[in-house]
Amino acid sequence: MHSMLRLRNALLLRIRNPIDAIVLFNCMIHELPTPSISLFNHVLRSLVKMKHCPTKISLSKHLELRRIKPNIVTLNTLIDCFCHFRQMSSAFSVLGKILKLGYQPNDITFTILIKGLCLNGEVKKVLHFHDKVVAQGFWIKLVILSCSMGCHLCKDKLVAEANDDLYSEMIAKGIFS
Repeated sequence: MHSMLRLRNALLLRIRNPIDAIVLFNCMIHELPTPSISLFNHVLRSLVKMKHCPTKISLSKHLELRRIKPNIVTLNTLIDCFCHFRQMSSAFSVLGKILKLGYQPNDITFTILIKGLCLNGEVKKVLHFHDKVVAQGFWIKLVILSCSMGCHLCKDKLVAEANDDLYSEMIAKGIFS
């Protein structure tokens, strides 16, 4: 038992490729007692860092099938993967799951979704999303909203449009007078 734990901990530190992550994940999923979700998150995040989001999505489904409850970190990285693949409907489905499980979306959740919308060129949807989220009692930091939108629009050389749209929206919302 202790040798298995030492082996797992050593492997956690040495994930260098997707195969390492998959092998470790498969060992962990069969361990009794089941390791904490934070250990699974470590493996899943390593896949995201290696740009293997499809594998991360697949392994997340295995967790679900094994009734291993995800936490906000697990779900945020899943949203991030869907956003990178421009699958915004799937990303927003995960947001729904976050709420259904009783978790509170956090700044990371909102930042990922806003960047995903911007990545898809859906800047107007960012403002609509902001309004909807605020109406439901959540708060998106203005810094997150303006940086995410501004960075995307700067890449597209739409800085003037970004400033005009954002400034107009801020005046309309009573942020500036």
